[in-house]
Amino acid sequence: MIHPKQKFTSYYDVLQLLRKYNTFVYTGDLEADALLIEMELAELRDNEMIDQATYLQAVLLVKKRVREEKEWKS
Repeated sequence: MIHPKQKFTSYYDVLQLLRKYNTFVYTGDLEADALLIEMELAELRDNEMIDQATYLQAVLLVKKRVREEKEWKS
């Protein structure tokens, strides 16, 4: 399990977390990537490979990245 005190500050940190579990997500579409990443994070949480706090923090960063991308495009 990932150390519960580990802090994530960016979308890149979330990708690195997934990489530790040999999970790589890239479809070329950020929104599709975000959906797949959230599903992978839920699987890691459900299998007790990451704790709830890590899961929530990672999901928030993914959602923030999608929101920033949408704002940048508009």
